[in-house]
Amino acid sequence: FHVGVQGKASKLARQEGVEIRLYDVIYELMDDIREALTDLLGVEVREQILGVAEVKQVFPLARRTTAAGCVVTRGKVVASERARLLRGRETLFDGRIASLRRFQSDVPEVREGQECGIRLEGFDAFQPGDVVQCYRVEKIKPQL
Repeated sequence: FHVGVQGKASKLARQEGVEIRLYDVIYELMDDIREALTDLLGVEVREQILGVAEVKQVFPLARRTTAAGCVVTRGKVVASERARLLRGRETLFDGRIASLRRFQSDVPEVREGQECGIRLEGFDAFQPGDVVQCYRVEKIKPQL
């Protein structure tokens, strides 16, 4: 603390790729150590289910694509979030929602009890009874 680095030591540190940090207060050192340890721990990834929709009907569209006519049975489906398509206990798709519509209009979200049309990016094999889960992935940095 309050001490510089001599020329030879500084030169050697540069050659060896060693970072030298100077501190005036011990709290700054502690903050840097805490941050370095947090970075080593990595990020915890959590999924939060936002809503669930059941496929009631399948609609063929142009260019060999399909849309699923759904009813949101729980929570809400949000167009900007991720979706997972389940058939029984098997996950057939996990990715982005390509389109979320209500009455021919694109909408940002659809709430429980409402009907909607859902298209998924790169998936067209919908069947009545399929379940679409809308979820958000949260990355949480651990605290020390």
